[in-house]
Amino acid sequence: MGAAPGSSAKVAGTLCVVAGMCTMLGSFILAGIGVAAFTALGSVPGRAAHGLPLIPLVVFIPLSVLLFALAAVAIAGGVAGIRRRHFWLLLVGAAAAVVCFLPLGVVALVFAVLAEKEFD
Repeated sequence: MGAAPGSSAKVAGTLCVVAGMCTMLGSFILAGIGVAAFTALGSVPGRAAHGLPLIPLVVFIPLSVLLFALAAVAIAGGVAGIRRRHFWLLLVGAAAAVVCFLPLGVVALVFAVLAEKEFD
């Protein structure tokens, strides 16, 4: 029992979109943790070290932005795969999905490579 002919691109695209959406949600949560830690450290009474409240912002916000960008690339590649428009974008999206969500991304990358024949 195998997959229907011509469905590898749709499977790869769907997996890329799911991996991207999960990572996008995670990036929002990560940014929220950074802001919450900044607020908590900034409201500590007494003499806190100067710059200590900024550490969570410096660490979490750039990481959150990076994950958000990778998630956007994975989603764009997934949409291209579902529509069977640009094979290169599906491959780039699947590679971004590997970084975003390793198990789904690896499967998406395998299906993306198998879907090369489905594109013009």
